[in-house]
Amino acid sequence: MADQVLQRDVAHLLTARLATAFTALTAGGAGDNTNINGIAIDRFVGGSLALNAEILLAFTATLAATKALLLKGVKVWHGDDGVNWAADPYASIVDPGQVAVGAAGGSTEKGVFKLGVDLGSAKRFIRVDFTPDLNAANTDTGTVVAILNLAGFDRLPAA
Repeated sequence: MADQVLQRDVAHLLTARLATAFTALTAGGAGDNTNINGIAIDRFVGGSLALNAEILLAFTATLAATKALLLKGVKVWHGDDGVNWAADPYASIVDPGQVAVGAAGGSTEKGVFKLGVDLGSAKRFIRVDFTPDLNAANTDTGTVVAILNLAGFDRLPAA
């Protein structure tokens, strides 16, 4: 019976948060191969801490033939106040690597790369950092953003 409720109302079990600003990229220029520092996110929602999260790295990129967008250096940081962060990342996630490749003649690629992280022993505030890398000389462009779905609360909402 519980499975039916969860399948019909899954939106109430997740809390979505914008984890970074939308960042424009130009190959060899602004935003390219530069770490994006995430926004401080409070895991305490509705009287309970989120125990895990799904990191969604969304992108759109205009790529020359065979040129690629890579995502790397994905890290989750944690801290007590959302301002001061631990000296070492809470989690360093295996680099997603190449997430999009330009088709013959060039193409616009869009997608979302999904990663999961256990937050069971993280402090109250977290942030996600990552580095997008366009491997073309200077013609490719794109936009990236990270979104966080918090889940695993020990108290579920009434509605």
